[in-house]
Amino acid sequence: TSMTTAEEAALRVLDKIENGICDPQKRRELFASVIKTDIPSGEKIHLKRISDDRDIFLYGIFGYPCMHSKSPGIYNRLFADYGMPAHYTWFEHPDPGAFLQSLPNTGVRGLSVTIPHKEAILPYLDEIKHDAESIGAVNTVLIQEEEKFGFNTDWKGIYRPLEGTEGDTAVILGAGGAAAAAVYAVSMRGFTPVILNRNRDRAGHLARKTGAETGVLEDIGKFHPDLVINATPVGMGSDPNTPIPPSVLHPGMKVFDLVYTPRDTPLLQAALAAGCSVIPGTEMFIHQLAEQFRILTGIETPVFRLREMLA
Repeated sequence: TSMTTAEEAALRVLDKIENGICDPQKRRELFASVIKTDIPSGEKIHLKRISDDRDIFLYGIFGYPCMHSKSPGIYNRLFADYGMPAHYTWFEHPDPGAFLQSLPNTGVRGLSVTIPHKEAILPYLDEIKHDAESIGAVNTVLIQEEEKFGFNTDWKGIYRPLEGTEGDTAVILGAGGAAAAAVYAVSMRGFTPVILNRNRDRAGHLARKTGAETGVLEDIGKFHPDLVINATPVGMGSDPNTPIPPSVLHPGMKVFDLVYTPRDTPLLQAALAAGCSVIPGTEMFIHQLAEQFRILTGIETPVFRLREMLA
């Protein structure tokens, strides 16, 4: 209402009430493209059932791939808890620009963005919030009418579980969007970040934006870190590998693995065996999702409720 007269705002609200929040044909086209992907059969049936409902807000996880994400199940349970006319699904698509161009008039109001689109989506957004701009990656997109706003809640998912953690040096394993969020988060906690990556050039690219020291993964022993954060996908799913040798882990070190599927990753198992304290990736997932849900819906959801859902 700050951008229109009260009468115009009222007319726009009445139009949504009378005509729905989307163009039915645009929504059917979007659903048809989603149903072609490898979503669960139950989800395909549900999308067909709601394809003509013009009053349901849509949200989704956007990535390539993204079918491993647990977000749809949690979001849809939260929508049910709060009585919201909304549904969250999987949007697996290789091209951020083309996908965003397909969304106007479909009723999509928000996206969770995952690999490999967290950085690639930036040029296609109308506004990028300060923290996301500083990190150089977006994991949350709020869509209002046709304007798209980019946020980063990943760093909050790392920052909050680190409350009470003390030390000087934090080694970040990886150099992608999650690593950038981790560098930002540990810096906010007072650590000196070090970025280690298989590709030294990519680590250097991230370091130029943050001022962090860099190296390759094999250099970890040189830095004697108090905190290690794995921001690589190593250990995800059935991958039995660890991003660093277990021999470099020692008592007194804290290890935070951002991989959350499985919960007890090979790195965390090795860290516990070495006497380290650990933080599972589920904590990052829970805290970033709570912040993301607030941005996309305006609702503060209790963290303990999210833990219950993941248990």
